[in-house]
Amino acid sequence: MTSQPTSRPTSQATSQPTPVRVPPRTSQVDLHPPRRRRPPAEPFVWLGFSAGGMIAALLLPVAAFLFAIAVPLGWLSPDFDHLSAVITNPVTIILMIIGFVVLIIHSAHRLRYLLYDGLKIKHKMLVGALCYGGAVVASIIAVILVLMAAF
Repeated sequence: MTSQPTSRPTSQATSQPTPVRVPPRTSQVDLHPPRRRRPPAEPFVWLGFSAGGMIAALLLPVAAFLFAIAVPLGWLSPDFDHLSAVITNPVTIILMIIGFVVLIIHSAHRLRYLLYDGLKIKHKMLVGALCYGGAVVASIIAVILVLMAAF
C-alpha cells in the first residue's frame, strides 16, 4: 500500500496565523556582572548647597542686622571683651568654620549652574572643577582667617 500525499487547500494555510517563536529559557549564570561604580559625590555637594542656603537665608540677615544696623545706631553696645570671649570659644570657632565652608560651597554650586545653565557654557567638567576648586581654596583661606582671628 502506497500512501499518496494529501494536499491541503491553499485557503486553509493562509487563514491560520503564523506561530510566534519564543526563544527557550536558559539558566545561564552571568560570568561578567556589571562593575559597581563608585558612588558620585554629587549628593554631598547638594547637601553642602542646601546647608549653605539655610545658613544664608536664616543667619546672614540676622548678622547683617546686628552688625550693620543695630550696633552702628547704638541700639546694641557689645563689649569688646565679651565679643572676644565669644570669638575665642572653641565651639564658636568650629561653628564659624562649618558655616563659612558651607556658604562657600553654596556659592560655588550656584556659580556653577549659573555658568552652565544661564550663560550656556557647556564645558561641564571644566566649570565644575574651577568652581569647586575655587571653593576649596576659599574654604582653606576662610579657615586660616577664622583661626587667625580667634588666636
